[in-house]
Amino acid sequence: LSPEAIVDPALMLAEYYNQAFIIPEFNNTGQHVCIELAKVYPRERLYHDTHWVDGRAERSRQVGYRTTAGQKRARLLDQLADAIFQNEIMLHDERTIKECFNVVWHAGGQVSAAEGYHDDHAIAAALIVEGAIHYPQHLKQQTRLPSGDFVRTSAIKRKKQQNTRDSITGY
Repeated sequence: LSPEAIVDPALMLAEYYNQAFIIPEFNNTGQHVCIELAKVYPRERLYHDTHWVDGRAERSRQVGYRTTAGQKRARLLDQLADAIFQNEIMLHDERTIKECFNVVWHAGGQVSAAEGYHDDHAIAAALIVEGAIHYPQHLKQQTRLPSGDFVRTSAIKRKKQQNTRDSITGY
């Protein structure tokens, strides 16, 4: 599945869920998905990482969450574990629950799925918790953006952009 094929369904889901706050994973092909989403979706409704500069938090320009960066994966899954134990999130999907039970913390702080298992669903659930924690304050007062035809117009815009893209670079 190409990254381009993920963007339109993500936009449709976001529209269906009242212009949802999207937290794409910024790894491998997810980088391209983040770039494409940033072109057509309101940036304030896309997750941006937070960096600390001189003791204060600054929002990064990069869209998405990089789960492969050092201790970020462990922190992300710690937040999920806390949310589960405090009954702040309820998991219904059997595969997600199974993956959560098969997350392994290694010496040195690294986290991964147990051998023979995956952690994609556990990471997705953890990103939901991250989104709930870092949901922009100014969006909490809004219930819906005024653009009801957002998905249709963005799909047309994307189609026009694709017709002018370079076949080698994709830009």
